[in-house]
Amino acid sequence: MLKLNSTHSSSENFKYDVFLSFRGVDTRKTFTDHLYTALLNEGLVTFRDDEEMERGEEITYEFENAIQQSKSWVIVFSTNYACSRWCLEELALIMERRNNSKRLLLPVFYHVDPSDIRKQSGCISEALHMHEEKFKREVNDARRKDLMDKIKRWRTALTQVANLTGLTLANETNGYESKFIEKLVRVIKEKVNCNVLSITPHLVGIDASSHYINLWTRNGSTDMEVFALYGIGGVGKTTIAKYVYNINLHFF
Repeated sequence: MLKLNSTHSSSENFKYDVFLSFRGVDTRKTFTDHLYTALLNEGLVTFRDDEEMERGEEITYEFENAIQQSKSWVIVFSTNYACSRWCLEELALIMERRNNSKRLLLPVFYHVDPSDIRKQSGCISEALHMHEEKFKREVNDARRKDLMDKIKRWRTALTQVANLTGLTLANETNGYESKFIEKLVRVIKEKVNCNVLSITPHLVGIDASSHYINLWTRNGSTDMEVFALYGIGGVGKTTIAKYVYNINLHFF
């Protein structure tokens, strides 16, 4: 017997619709605050760190829980985002969670060139170099190794997030922030509010039945294609169609 473990199962309880990751000193009282308010106004329950103080790099249990219990993650890359070890740890943890699910992760580039994230150049390169030089001065060998491993982890997370489609202020809505936020909210709401279809939670052989359909839906083709599912009544056509819809919903 096969138990379905879809991340988007209707039985899974999420506490938040959106988790906002951002550098407080850059955007807390400006762009991120406006985005947060716009999300709330659309009825999206949003987690935002309200602490003003600068912290270390260790993610607390509260934040780890919030990341895990969010339907989606929005990362606001600003000029000094990578200067914060906390932000980089948050990003790494989000990427680890995202790799085990199909939840929405939306990078937002606020006065930052996406190529700096992709190539780890510019402000990102400067920030990583700053952390690296500081870590090298650690006198304890074991501690220094742990810190240098963090750099590798952060670089991996930045490489992964660079491969995702994001939205850039400079390229959208002619740079108007209010219109940019409207677009962000629209994109997030469309993805987060996608409805999963109800099907029986325990099914036999559903993976084998849907295998080739899944391959077809994810083949990367940009052509117009139609798939026909047919058979006599009662063989499970509707169940297969619902299952395929649910597990591929967030690819589109």
